[in-house]
Amino acid sequence: MSYQHLLPLVSTLASEIIPSLIKEHVGDPGEDVSHHTVKSLKLVSQYDHEPIDGISKKDLRYFADKCANALLELNSEQLEEFAQNLFEQGLDMEVFYLDIIPLVARELHDYWDKDEITFFDVTRATWSIKRLIYSLSPQFIKPDTAHMMPAVNRFQVLVATAPGAQHTLGPLLVSQYLQRKGWHLLPGFDHDEAELLNLVSDHWIDLICISVSLSSETPRLKSWVAKIKARSKNAHIQCIVGGPLLAIEPELVNSIGAHASCAHPRDAHSVGLKLVRVHRKLRKLHLLSAAELSGSVSVKFEDSPMNSERQDLKVRESKNSLKISQKRYSTQNLKSQRSTTKKTK
Repeated sequence: MSYQHLLPLVSTLASEIIPSLIKEHVGDPGEDVSHHTVKSLKLVSQYDHEPIDGISKKDLRYFADKCANALLELNSEQLEEFAQNLFEQGLDMEVFYLDIIPLVARELHDYWDKDEITFFDVTRATWSIKRLIYSLSPQFIKPDTAHMMPAVNRFQVLVATAPGAQHTLGPLLVSQYLQRKGWHLLPGFDHDEAELLNLVSDHWIDLICISVSLSSETPRLKSWVAKIKARSKNAHIQCIVGGPLLAIEPELVNSIGAHASCAHPRDAHSVGLKLVRVHRKLRKLHLLSAAELSGSVSVKFEDSPMNSERQDLKVRESKNSLKISQKRYSTQNLKSQRSTTKKTK
């Protein structure tokens, strides 16, 4: 049975009606981070983290089942205590964020598809997941001082949903993970087109990650990406596309003009880092921060990390100017001598 004709109604319920009802009972999941502004360039983390030890699919499924049941039965405080207990028992927080939560979201959808739970249950559980992510955020992005990753803190990223998208769990996980890995993150990921274009034109952005969930979101994507590239302060802004739709339409990355795709949140960091580093180094911008390139931080010539290169360039330009001046002087002098000779004759 096709549910395509119900999508507009489902989207309205999911994005407006049910969240407003839940908000009255459990509060707004974003209220603790509302003080962040678009102009913020806060460096959250400058560090790499330990590689994640292998965990079997069976174990992942076991934890996903436990978490799905907890989301349906516990309130927000109990849910956070439940998660902390899992971490104390040895479950890695990154595995919880990037491997278990996506499994839980799919499992809840399967429950609903089988009529085992209601759509309200799914939306309430998704809202609870977001609240949990926000409450665990300071702990998740906490720097690991033993594994510092150089240079990433100079790069700035923007995470965005496709125009008209309603699914924001994936972009939320990606944005939290990129902060964990040390990227500067411009806050928010549900900007409308005008806001997004203002962001890319006002700020130096190295990487934009776009999440696409439904095929109905794709018609505007090509022109949308083209506008982003045209308006960007960074003429070589890198674009990565991700989301569940890629499994069905793998050619999407080329059709919309993106540079790469990512099938997993971890790819947003690893693939994005390679793209940005290559383009920064080719243009000799790898030693400057996004704030310096945005113009929000002034760079003194003598303190610039590219001081030697700039001095060499300045010397070369001075020498070239001197040669041109000497050549002009010689030409003018020769013309003057010829003119004097003619008059004498």
